[in-house]
This record gives sequence, C-alpha cells and structure tokens, in this order.
Amino acid sequence: MTDWHSAVVFALLILFTVTALELFRFWIARSPARRTAMAAGLVLGLIFFAIAAGGAVSLFFAGKGFLNLAFFLAGAAGFGILCQIVMDFGRRVDMRRALAADL
Repeated sequence: MTDWHSAVVFALLILFTVTALELFRFWIARSPARRTAMAAGLVLGLIFFAIAAGGAVSLFFAGKGFLNLAFFLAGAAGFGILCQIVMDFGRRVDMRRALAADL
C-alpha cells in the first residue's frame, strides 16, 4: 500500500473509534435500559477487541508496520475507554437506585 492509502485507512480508523465512542457515550447518557446498554456495549467491545486482535496478529505475522500498530492501539484504546464508559454508567444507575430508596 502506498503512503496515502495508509494515511486514509489510519484516518478512517481513528474517525470510527472516536465517533463510535462518542455516539455510545451520548446515547448512554440518555439513560437507556440497563440490559440494552450492556448489550450495545458488549457488541461495541467485541468490535474493538477484534480490531485490536487483528492488529496484534498482523504485527506478529507480518512484523512491524504502521497500520498493524495503529489497528492494535486503536482497538486497545477504544476497548479501554468503552470499559470506563460502561463502568460509569453502572455506577450512575446504582447511585440513582440508592437515592430513590432514600426518598
């Protein structure tokens, strides 16, 4: 692949990661049902895990490369940030439940 092809793939990868995480965060802030939020988080987590695993496997077999490392890092970062968003959602739901019980 030429350099500009790699740059386009990298830009699309970063655009997907940021857009998916921000849309999920905006959607989860609207307080969907807990089961629906966890299912959507699981699907998005599997996508990020697959991106990271694909990057790691290609790093292992093909050696060092810009796109291999970019896929691994984008998948790992997306998975980590997604875990933080889901944990914050769980804490927020538990806090609301505790406040409702106090009232």
